[in-house]
Amino acid sequence: MSLQDAQTLLSDEQAITATAFSSNAYDTGNVVGGRNLGRTFADLRAVTTIDAAFNNLTSLTVEIGHADDAAGTGFVALASSGAVTLANLNAARKPFDIPMPDSTKRFIMARYTVAGTAPTTGKVTTSLQIGSDFQRAYPSGAQVPAY
Repeated sequence: MSLQDAQTLLSDEQAITATAFSSNAYDTGNVVGGRNLGRTFADLRAVTTIDAAFNNLTSLTVEIGHADDAAGTGFVALASSGAVTLANLNAARKPFDIPMPDSTKRFIMARYTVAGTAPTTGKVTTSLQIGSDFQRAYPSGAQVPAY
């Protein structure tokens, strides 16, 4: 399982009904001379999981990026999932799992871009974590088979 904490949780089952930024931004601190997220045995990664299936929309694009402030001023996308179609926005899917670059602006956040009709259902969780989470994600309340 991945290593996470509340501060690196950008979205926690955030309902997406329109294009929006993540409900939280990770503040790397006010550092003179630039920021270095550091490297260890595993990369710092941005991972998004679909918690509740979407409806209505044509596609959803998840971007991880950085900005000058927590409101998203000067947001620059560092990576994008590309347009993920409605058929692939089922619960427990991971449309996004990418390594973060070493240097960023002060605030790291996600942006969710809705294409087509606004969804009335659909939730995502996005977090920054050390290493990839290779375990299968199950929707809340799912009956997980015993091994």
